[in-house]
Amino acid sequence: MENDSRIKEQLAETYFKEGNTAFSNNDCEKAIDCYKRAVTCKPDLAYAYVNMGGAYYHWNKQYEKAIECYQKAIECWEKAIEHKLDLSMAYYNMGAAYLKTGDNEQAIASMKQAAQLGHESAKNWLKENGIE
Repeated sequence: MENDSRIKEQLAETYFKEGNTAFSNNDCEKAIDCYKRAVTCKPDLAYAYVNMGGAYYHWNKQYEKAIECYQKAIECWEKAIEHKLDLSMAYYNMGAAYLKTGDNEQAIASMKQAAQLGHESAKNWLKENGIE
């Protein structure tokens, strides 16, 4: 059983790296496929959800799917509190995606969460937009 778990983790890492390579080559469709395979092998691989969200964000501007991915990453990171900085990044990215969908209320809420967790860009965005 432990061996199966190790194999799945290695597969998830391989798919994740392949997804990153595809994403860096602007092949968002392949990247999304690889990230989906990674989270099938390891459902708590938060970085795969963040990167998948980024791929959806940039590929055909699929902001709603990006938001779903960022929310899933947040769920993963909330289970592992030691990733506070990563959590702030997920909230910031989700806020940016909400902005693109025109949901300013959710965007502001996400940016505030990111800022509370120490994300400097979120703090700057809130300040630049006159939001306390």
